[in-house]
Amino acid sequence: MKLAEIDHKQVITLAPSDSVSRAFTLMVEHDIRHLPIVEDERVVGIVSDRDLLIIVSWIGAWKSLMHESTVVGKKRVAELMSSPVTVLSREDKIESAARLMLDKRFSAIPIEEQGRLINIVTETDVLRCCVGESSISASRAWRELKVFECMSQDVVTASPSDHVMPSFHLMKEKQIRHLPIVDEGKLVGLISERDLRRSYGKEIAVNLARDEPNLEMPYHYTLKDAMSYKVETTNGDASLVQATCRMLNFKIGALPVTEGDQLVGIITETDLLRVFVEHAEA
Repeated sequence: MKLAEIDHKQVITLAPSDSVSRAFTLMVEHDIRHLPIVEDERVVGIVSDRDLLIIVSWIGAWKSLMHESTVVGKKRVAELMSSPVTVLSREDKIESAARLMLDKRFSAIPIEEQGRLINIVTETDVLRCCVGESSISASRAWRELKVFECMSQDVVTASPSDHVMPSFHLMKEKQIRHLPIVDEGKLVGLISERDLRRSYGKEIAVNLARDEPNLEMPYHYTLKDAMSYKVETTNGDASLVQATCRMLNFKIGALPVTEGDQLVGIITETDLLRVFVEHAEA
């Protein structure tokens, strides 16, 4: 299946001179996580919600701490966009997009035709194609597998009482985006990298509000202040199609795998992409 066959969506873009504030507004209004930066119809950069959270929550806060003026919302997106940008064409296969996402840790890739942006493909687009009625042949064997065959069993977990900053650094070290929260052996919540970025920024802001900010950044907030308590889960005997559809329906990137209330694994969008690519290349 070629990328030309992916549902064409309205691609929301920014110009390099647009502000961070406008980028945030567009992401919220359109419920999107990536914005291509376009100049003369050509993609010159891309920004994600993670990029914006870093700029607003961290850099702006530290400038305030150093008594520098901060106008983060007015910053130009050209100052924080990722550039140059890897792009694909309509003729590239969806398997190529999936492989590129895995190798480069991309969540979205712009599609160009004759040097002009025409679409954008995301991890969600790839997974939706894999489970669609007209799914590509390479994904048919993929569809028959069970969650327990593909999930990560050595799950990195945290406790509700763990602090935000060391948990964030743990996720960076392990290169994971989701952290199940376990209390007395039971799954009680889930926190994402994005949740932690927001909480990390909040902790900095609280520190700045003190009469004498602590430059060593005290570990104030715990995971119970930021984690999701209502967690969608799956079981090991579910098919990959069922797990994928569940992620797509709830717009989530990971499903803890449970037996009763015990955590036995986790399966993520990245796991699903990896299995799909392995079967496509076999």
